[in-house]
Amino acid sequence: MESLQQKRSQSHLPSKEDFCGGGAPDATYAWKDFGGLTLDEAYNKFAGNAVSLAEHFIWIFPPAFAYYLPVVDKYLREYTPSGDIDHCPAGFLGYCLHSQFHWTTGAKPPPAVVQEIAALSDFVRENPARYTDDPDEQRQILEHWRLVDLEVAAFRQAKS
Repeated sequence: MESLQQKRSQSHLPSKEDFCGGGAPDATYAWKDFGGLTLDEAYNKFAGNAVSLAEHFIWIFPPAFAYYLPVVDKYLREYTPSGDIDHCPAGFLGYCLHSQFHWTTGAKPPPAVVQEIAALSDFVRENPARYTDDPDEQRQILEHWRLVDLEVAAFRQAKS
């Protein structure tokens, strides 16, 4: 089985600056949880507490987001419910990825990362029942990821 680290083998581990620039408070919390972790270490931490840690993917700055996106990708592709109280933040993670297209600086994910986001969105939209049996929650998941698709389309349109 491929290590997550192989997905970013040409990338350096993000620095604190890559996570939170000049000290943005919410991104600083993400740095405290994920800073210095390899992708495999970050995945193990995230998979053990995805509901609480998902929010970090809203606030981490684009360089760290681009590096750690495979953590979210693997989590959503491999998620299987483990009990009645298990909850997958699939819809919220769509919101988090959508937010990465809305930095006040105008920064956007790089094209290769946008392609990864698009592929993940396709997967999630084709499999909403994987994350919940509740039809209303499935609709929420689909709506969040529909917004991701709109951002991807706008990104591609701007690049063409």
